[in-house]
Amino acid sequence: PSGAGLRADHFLDPGLEVTGTYDALLAKLVVWGSDRDEALRRARAALAETEVAGVPTNLPFHSFVVSSILWRSQNSASADSSPPSDER
Repeated sequence: PSGAGLRADHFLDPGLEVTGTYDALLAKLVVWGSDRDEALRRARAALAETEVAGVPTNLPFHSFVVSSILWRSQNSASADSSPPSDER
């Protein structure tokens, strides 16, 4: 994936064979925007454009997270999943 507000860090090249002893971190997507909504839109688009063949990945999980109502409704940069402090 590529575009404004996106950085994709990886060591992969087209045709590279990833063996069964691969490091689980094949690539890292970093997105940003003028606000949280823009960054999440860019994250969804980047994840949709990302293709990895031959090995299982967690792309479906991350796509689910950045599309979920719970994640999108958070006001913090990290979307802490713990209960509010008055409910602990």
